[in-house]
Amino acid sequence: MINSVGRRRKVLTYLAAPEAIDDNLKPYGWYKDHVLISATEHGLPEDYVAEFIEAALAIEDPDLARDQRERAILDA
Repeated sequence: MINSVGRRRKVLTYLAAPEAIDDNLKPYGWYKDHVLISATEHGLPEDYVAEFIEAALAIEDPDLARDQRERAILDA
């Protein structure tokens, strides 16, 4: 990858194997918020963020302690 000033950067990408993907699973709301904030901070295109992140359905985390802990990170 080449950054905005033309310098090379090492990047790491994780790809799930097709057999590990379950389209019935939904992210927890706090996780979606982490991804949304990171996408915005890193300048991802607004149309990409809207279509692939904001539009994703999220569910409530049944582990309230984890939910609070993760949301506290977002507020930091």
